[in-house]
Amino acid sequence: MAIDKEMLFTWSELELLTGLIYGEARSESWSGKAGVGITVATRAKHPGFWDWGRNFREIILKPRQFSCFNQSDPNLGALMVAKRIKNATWQECAMIAEQVYLGHIKNFMGEPTHYHALSCNPEWVKDLKVLGTIGNHKFYTCF
Repeated sequence: MAIDKEMLFTWSELELLTGLIYGEARSESWSGKAGVGITVATRAKHPGFWDWGRNFREIILKPRQFSCFNQSDPNLGALMVAKRIKNATWQECAMIAEQVYLGHIKNFMGEPTHYHALSCNPEWVKDLKVLGTIGNHKFYTCF
């Protein structure tokens, strides 16, 4: 079944952030989920630094930035279903997303601008500073 990715453009910034956290970190701890959300918040705080967008919506939907929004990623379908049925994990991700979005979660690891799953070793990390690992994600900053 093909996913109608265009539907994402109708979601609010908070729904997009929830979907990102769900799609990228739903099996992680609270800190791991928050770290993914804080990465977007850091980028939004520095909109002109790289060409990653000026606000949460642009940052999250920018092509090839977050794999769960890639058309071929199975997490895209999973997060769309979770949004529709609003299961317990979606609700937890929504609570964390709201706190990140409102700036209520303090940046507990520096200013993360990038992360990746430990299962991969992307080339783009070579010029970034490692901030640390939370669960199955390694976080970096370009500052």
